[in-house]
Amino acid sequence: MKKLLPLTVCFLFIIAKVQSQVPASERNALIAIYNALDGDNWDNNQNWNTTAPVDTWEFVNTSMINGQEHVVSLNFGYNSDLSGSFPPEFTDLTELKLFIASNGSLTGSIPNNLGDLTKLETFGVDNNQLTGSIPASIANCTQLTALALRNNFLSGNIPDLTGLPNLDIFWIPGNYFEFGDFEDEFTSYSTLNFEYENQRLIGDKITEIVPVNSSYTLISPISGNNTNYEWYHNEVLIPGATSSTLQITINSTNDYGDYVSKATNTVVTGSELESKIIMLDDSPNNKPEYPFLVQFYNNTNGDNWNDNTNWLDNTKTLQDWNGIDMKNGRLNSLRLTFNNLEGGPIPSNIDLLSDAETIRLDLNKITGSIPSSIGNITTLKTIWLDFNHLSGTIPSSIGNLSNLEIFTVAFCGLTGEIPQSFENLTNLYDLYIIGKSEGVIQNGTHYPGNTFYGDIPDMTGSPLSFFYLQQNQFEFADIADEYDYYVNNIQQFSFNPQFTTDTEDDLYIEPGDDITLTVNYEDPAERLTTNSTYQWYKDDVLIAGATSSLYSIQNAQIADSGDYYCTIINSAYPDFEIQRRMIHLNVGTFNASQFQNEVFTFYPNPVKETLNIKLHQQEAQLQFYNLQGRLVLEKENSVHEELEINLSSLEAGTYFLKVRLHNGTTSIKKIVKE
Repeated sequence: MKKLLPLTVCFLFIIAKVQSQVPASERNALIAIYNALDGDNWDNNQNWNTTAPVDTWEFVNTSMINGQEHVVSLNFGYNSDLSGSFPPEFTDLTELKLFIASNGSLTGSIPNNLGDLTKLETFGVDNNQLTGSIPASIANCTQLTALALRNNFLSGNIPDLTGLPNLDIFWIPGNYFEFGDFEDEFTSYSTLNFEYENQRLIGDKITEIVPVNSSYTLISPISGNNTNYEWYHNEVLIPGATSSTLQITINSTNDYGDYVSKATNTVVTGSELESKIIMLDDSPNNKPEYPFLVQFYNNTNGDNWNDNTNWLDNTKTLQDWNGIDMKNGRLNSLRLTFNNLEGGPIPSNIDLLSDAETIRLDLNKITGSIPSSIGNITTLKTIWLDFNHLSGTIPSSIGNLSNLEIFTVAFCGLTGEIPQSFENLTNLYDLYIIGKSEGVIQNGTHYPGNTFYGDIPDMTGSPLSFFYLQQNQFEFADIADEYDYYVNNIQQFSFNPQFTTDTEDDLYIEPGDDITLTVNYEDPAERLTTNSTYQWYKDDVLIAGATSSLYSIQNAQIADSGDYYCTIINSAYPDFEIQRRMIHLNVGTFNASQFQNEVFTFYPNPVKETLNIKLHQQEAQLQFYNLQGRLVLEKENSVHEELEINLSSLEAGTYFLKVRLHNGTTSIKKIVKE
């Protein structure tokens, strides 16, 4: 008769079996992988780094081998969440058969001792950012059937993998491999599912200043014993240049520019490799663009840019100056986004950049107007000027840029009409002309809004995908003819709301006073049709019956305090809305601190004609309101701390003087005018 185990012992045995674990070294390896590859931010990291059995961890599969559970598969699939480098513990997964982690941000190198994983059958890391070479130890992975390394930054000699008896898939496109890296084994690889075409540009980009009447020897970085070479200058084939080296003599400025070598191989057929550009150029001070670049640097406080590497250094080519990219010997792009450019203006000789395709100066503090000469750069495809402190209008010469594809001037302080010449921009697909006159705060900096108005040019001939016009002062008729087309044919069309010419107002009255809120929409062009209606709102709630351009409040009380605005809609143009900017009405809400806050002092009070004011900060806005809460006089100060203001234009009565300092501090005081 068998002796039965106690019930408690049986229960513990069952629990131990259910929670059987892989060796500690493998569990620790998984935890190291989790930490190294940013596991906390994976979309799905179920059970990772917990006490749960590892076969319940997402992406992990285990199997019993000789009575012991082991990790045999780690399949992240196409998981873009992975980022980081392989930890040393990765190769402690000694029974691993499959590892796949594609479309992520893996960096660093493939582990040199990958060959320790002798059971490995599939290793797939396509579409990452791996660098270095394929480790020689991979030749020890005799069970390997698939090696997928596409679209990384791998380079160097490829180890001889012809001895791997099971290898079937070998993919290496989109790296930096040269013919010489696998030329000897190519015939054997060609019997496999072997992909190698479309490698990245080979070698380093080289820039050299070479004086006229001197020579320079070009050396192709593309290796291979059976390689044929061609050389190109500014994308044009150089006849007879068929060696791996080429000596160039600079006889004139025509010999400057971009040189590249292209190569084919008589053994590794079906592929062409190309070197990165070797750029030979003149000293910057001899280049046509130089006068503009120097003046632009000085105008925008270049010494204090975030990155002014090599600027004004005539021992470095223009290509080496931060933010500049050259093509065929001429400046192709100027990109200085978010680089602390401050001041201005943009020099009027900007058209010296006559071959430029891209100008990006957004997210800076550039002042002044857009020079009209920019319209002479007919090669321009992209202009980004948003988030600056510009002034003036959009020059009509922009309409000359027939190749222009992107034009953005949101939040940079411009005003006026969109030039009718924009109808000529038949390649334009992005147009950002957002208004928002109060501006925005971006990266800790206040950027002024724009104020555009007037008839909008007919843009139906442009292939617009993004067209942003909201928060300006356009009227119904300004866009009526094309409105339906824009709504139905442009992927992102944003037009609402538009605003009247009214400013945002702060009104202060005493309880019992009467006040009338108004919309300044006289419509001198008679564009407001009889189909238009008004509607007033308080604190975003519709006010029943308030459907005219005026809204009167009789015997106002504290409960009437709030934020008021009015909308204007027109049944002929659905979804088109014009708004009056906000009125902040304050009824009897002055408190002692507002009057006691010594932001400013003044005398005399009452005052007959001249009011003397002493400010505690130099920059301030001064506004005088009557008892009806209307702004009757406004002054801006940025020069003196002591002012004399002539009030002779004001009628006798009681007023409120509101002073807003540059730092936002506000004080309000009552003044009596005799």
